[in-house]
Amino acid sequence: MSGGGSYGGGGGSGPDEEVTCDTLRFRTSLNSPDPAVISTLKVKDELRLTQRSVNDPLLAIAPSGKVAGSIAGSLLLKLLRCIEEGYKYKGVVIKVTGGNVEIEICHA
Repeated sequence: MSGGGSYGGGGGSGPDEEVTCDTLRFRTSLNSPDPAVISTLKVKDELRLTQRSVNDPLLAIAPSGKVAGSIAGSLLLKLLRCIEEGYKYKGVVIKVTGGNVEIEICHA
């Protein structure tokens, strides 16, 4: 995997391998945001993270219970592995600018 932000490495031995499930925390923007849902979001809103099945995207659920968008980023695979191990995470809205929603993934 290549590209991504400054929050971790792609493949091989990179910074993301040094991150443990206990310390996993990163910022990302929502993918495929739903305009009707994100228009209701405010800074500090907490988004619940859920995945319907193993092959589905990791979704960010707004306080209203509706899907705000999906999660991506260079640490997504690590995040999914940690969730499979029983760790709980949430997304906290940091910034909403037009159709872009920046969130921080952290422990729930």
